[in-house]
Amino acid sequence: MKQIYFVLSAVFLMFTVAVSAQDTIQVYGCTDILALNYDSLATVNDGSCEYSTTDTISTGIPGCMDVLALNYDSLATVSDGSCEYSTTD
Repeated sequence: MKQIYFVLSAVFLMFTVAVSAQDTIQVYGCTDILALNYDSLATVNDGSCEYSTTDTISTGIPGCMDVLALNYDSLATVSDGSCEYSTTD
């Protein structure tokens, strides 16, 4: 049994929802691991997959390659100068 809690106008409500093993949550997105916008959480392919129009084998995959950057891209093979860093000290 899963319990779901809602707070509405300072009134505390509790609902109990029975979830069986057959119930699954469907997450729509791109399920093709070769696509640029692959979504590892997606369980249903919604047709949104995007693919490179260039040959990434010869040109590389552009992105931020600095592991210290906020937007580090582990798939990038060519640094494109897009790295972003925290501005706090």
